[in-house]
Amino acid sequence: MHRWKPTDSTGFLELLAPKGKFVEVGVADIEKIEKEFNGDYQGILGKYDKVILSQQGEGYGMRNGIKHFYDNFDKEKIFIINDGFVCEKYLSQIYFNIPRENIFINPILSIWCAWNMVLSDKGREKIAVNDMRTTNKINDGFRNIHKNNIDNLLNVSNKFDRDYKFIVLNNNYKPGRAQFVDRMSESFIKENWVSANFFKEKFWNLHKWENFYPPVTNPTEKEEYRYLREDDYTKYENDHSGWNSCYEILWKEHLNKAYIQPYFESTAWTDALTDGHYMITEKTFISIIMGHITIPLSPFHVDYLENLGYKFVKKIGDISINETISQDEFEFIGYGEEAGDRDFHEPIVEMCNKIFDKILKINDECSLEDIKKTYVENYDIIQHNKNLLKKHATDDSVLKDLKAWIEK
Repeated sequence: MHRWKPTDSTGFLELLAPKGKFVEVGVADIEKIEKEFNGDYQGILGKYDKVILSQQGEGYGMRNGIKHFYDNFDKEKIFIINDGFVCEKYLSQIYFNIPRENIFINPILSIWCAWNMVLSDKGREKIAVNDMRTTNKINDGFRNIHKNNIDNLLNVSNKFDRDYKFIVLNNNYKPGRAQFVDRMSESFIKENWVSANFFKEKFWNLHKWENFYPPVTNPTEKEEYRYLREDDYTKYENDHSGWNSCYEILWKEHLNKAYIQPYFESTAWTDALTDGHYMITEKTFISIIMGHITIPLSPFHVDYLENLGYKFVKKIGDISINETISQDEFEFIGYGEEAGDRDFHEPIVEMCNKIFDKILKINDECSLEDIKKTYVENYDIIQHNKNLLKKHATDDSVLKDLKAWIEK
């Protein structure tokens, strides 16, 4: 008898209480069975009719990280709640021939979770498990701002006069963020609000920066990084989980500070070509709800978000931006031995560098007044996206669809 219980899932079974003999697991739960129980999936999970894999907003390794599980457990019993977007053209490759009917795909679920499970406790109110009833991603200061009502965030007035062209918020490291900051010019970093807190953490100085792909300059050797901005988290209430005051700081110090927010979603550097799915987290949510002109730095997010109805500013000054690029147009490469000699970095690096360089060009060629003019002219897009985000974040019908799929 193995002493094992799942601890890493999203919590949909607790929230929806579907009828059936089910268990919900996360990536770490599966990895623990492989490493600590010699991969005895049948002995631990075989008693359940359905093993539901969920990892909304934290979908690292949903493909490659648990391939051993897919290969060594009954595929008919594996049910996957896909995290965010996925290219259905390559679905059988991405999830190793799990039956299509066993995969729930609705990216609106990730948007719902970003509000109800991450940025607020709204979706957790019906969960009976005490340690799951509140999110550790926010502090009470941010709770007091929105009071579990998204309108308290959406109805903040967007001012047309602002101090900066761009705001770039980088707290935790994610692949691609270091490369973006590394490529920005001294004038860009000096003239805009650009943070890169991960560069200042001691543990990053242990890395051999030249081994990053593409290589990243050691941050201690870049004079222009003296212009990087940094919030003082110690002024705010933080809990044991870390600096969870970041969202309170956003609303109290950064609203209406800049017009444009370029952002990298979590794991968006090469995931579309290696793991197959593209996460949607609070990173997308924040850029829209703060009323910015948004520029996703991951190449395929524009296309995926447009398919949900979101709109993007396509031109700033004389520079085109936010190009619609479909993942269908690119080969799914996979990772490690599966990728072989194919370089999964190259197409992503090429597309991302084009986006990076366009941002530099916008900063160089457009004045603050030019950016303001673009913002005012496209304010209908800003409002459209905020309204659509509210609809997606508060529409519980996606939960009904999910429950019906689980019980089917």
